[in-house]
Amino acid sequence: MRRTMLALAGMLLLMSPGYAQGGSFTLLLTATHDYTTIEHSMVRMFAGGIDGVATVTESTGDPVAKGIHLYMTCVVNGTRSDGNLQLETSCVGTDTADEQARLYMSGGRGKGTAKEGGGGSGTIEIVGGAGRFAGLKGTCPYDTVYLKGNRLLTSANCTWE
Repeated sequence: MRRTMLALAGMLLLMSPGYAQGGSFTLLLTATHDYTTIEHSMVRMFAGGIDGVATVTESTGDPVAKGIHLYMTCVVNGTRSDGNLQLETSCVGTDTADEQARLYMSGGRGKGTAKEGGGGSGTIEIVGGAGRFAGLKGTCPYDTVYLKGNRLLTSANCTWE
């Protein structure tokens, strides 16, 4: 009987929301970018920043709940030659309601463009965080569209563990 009770208690503990083994969320980022571009040897190199706000539009729950907003600050660098793009980015997302909660993301893409009317798909990795996001790891396939006036829109569907 004691074993049965311990087994039942263990199952209930593992099924409780506080011990979830992962989840997912969708975010939408609206931002501005400021890139500097140079011609270098046989390639065009660019680097700069992205600043904006991401909103979590769907979520399976904490710690990345539906409706939270993150101030997103990113550094971007890349090269373009013969129509090939290599873009890398690292971002910090700070919860607008809790500046101790920060989400760290890094990734990039190898297709598309980084100019008005262009964009492309890639993958960002969730590489950790601070506060309630500490230890979070995951993957976010994303799509970016570059708009007029150095604006961009990115949607990402993330899974985390």
